[in-house]
Amino acid sequence: MIMGIIGAVGGLASAGYGAWQQAKAAKRAEELQAEQKAANNAWYMRNYYQDYLNTAQAQNALRKVRNEYAERTKEARSRQAITGGTAEQAQAVAEAGAEAYGNVVGDIAAQVQSIRCSVIIIPVAVQ
Repeated sequence: MIMGIIGAVGGLASAGYGAWQQAKAAKRAEELQAEQKAANNAWYMRNYYQDYLNTAQAQNALRKVRNEYAERTKEARSRQAITGGTAEQAQAVAEAGAEAYGNVVGDIAAQVQSIRCSVIIIPVAVQ
């Protein structure tokens, strides 16, 4: 009888300890899930709302266009000074450069929607 009581108390203590460990593991799992959800949300916000004109790729494209048309404008002004061309000709080249720069900015902005769609698709595909 005493052995039965000792066994029951031991079983009860073991069950209590097991329940405590299970609750502890469940709480840790919830914490990890909350951390992962926060990290996923931060990644999404960072990638969806980033300024795509400040990416290295966009900056490189803008720099190339800016340099190319600065060189063309410089050549047009030199040609105008040497050959006696009009200032309007050099101004037309400068305006073409400004228009091309605007077109590149517009093209990058148009690609943003495609990039944002891929940012939405990636987390859905991972889940």
